[in-house]
Amino acid sequence: MEMGRFCWCIIILVWVQACMIPGFSGCLEEEENALFLLKASINYPINESFSPSSKLINKQRTTTDCCNWTGVQCSNITGRVTHITLYGLIDSWSIGSEYWYLNTSLLLPFQELKSLYLDGYIHNFRVSKEGFERLSALSKLEELNLDYNDFNESILPSLGKIASLKKLSLRWNKISGRVPINKGFTMSKLEELNLYGNDFTDMRFISKIPSLKKLYLGEAKLNEGINIQELGKLKNLQELYLDDSSIDKSFLNKVGVMISLNVLSMRTCGLNGSLPNQGWCELKNLQELDLGDNDFEGRLPSCLANMTTLQVLNLAFNNFNGSISHSAIPSLQSLEHASKMDWQHDQLG
Repeated sequence: MEMGRFCWCIIILVWVQACMIPGFSGCLEEEENALFLLKASINYPINESFSPSSKLINKQRTTTDCCNWTGVQCSNITGRVTHITLYGLIDSWSIGSEYWYLNTSLLLPFQELKSLYLDGYIHNFRVSKEGFERLSALSKLEELNLDYNDFNESILPSLGKIASLKKLSLRWNKISGRVPINKGFTMSKLEELNLYGNDFTDMRFISKIPSLKKLYLGEAKLNEGINIQELGKLKNLQELYLDDSSIDKSFLNKVGVMISLNVLSMRTCGLNGSLPNQGWCELKNLQELDLGDNDFEGRLPSCLANMTTLQVLNLAFNNFNGSISHSAIPSLQSLEHASKMDWQHDQLG
């Protein structure tokens, strides 16, 4: 009896260890078929209509496990596809200046897909609004990258229906106008949003994402579009990046309402004059502040001493003056790193 139990324990242990071996399960047949169809739809000559067939798939088959393809990652336990990068499925000969149509239905078999990169930097594609709504069926999809495409603001309501998303990147698209919000907008889990490189003007839609923790709005014309009242509604926002944007200095007088911020980066924003003595100094939870490469001048305001949790401070490439020892900097006990590129002989200029 005892020997029987011992044997069963050995069998179970061997089975568990085998399941943990990378590549044990391999690429599932249904997902392998879907990958071949997706790859064929991308690399088929652009000037011809694409009609996938089993012959085409069989012709492309190899003995290589598709989990080992460039741009594809699988779970070590289940063998199911968890990550797809479109670039990895593209043959260089088919890349051209023309657009091709992405059939998002080909992505639906990947029920454990967690991250999807549809970067348009090398290849140009089109997809209908309904196409992205289909991705809402992928309940485990947490990260979607649509950088370097030509999408405008009309795409956002469709993306808003992918309720599982935690990270969305739309760098260098053409999002500029007001985003239409409807009842299907359910980005309740989104934690990171990257809109770098868009001339963004609508903060109203962003304020509808209460879970947001990290926001990138760099390389944009925000003088008229940035609305601090709307951003102030984001009670969980921890990191705000506005680098290389056109921002009015009055923003610093108002940003103090964003009390949850840990990181504020406004590098190379064309800011000038002296730093105000109110507003931004109210960010008492701030751990990192980057105001480098602007055109600030004068002495550092005494209110800087309020930032008792500050660990990283970048003021390089400005025109501050005065003695460091007589500024608020020595009182910042948590400070671990401060830029000194412009500081010579204990001077801030």
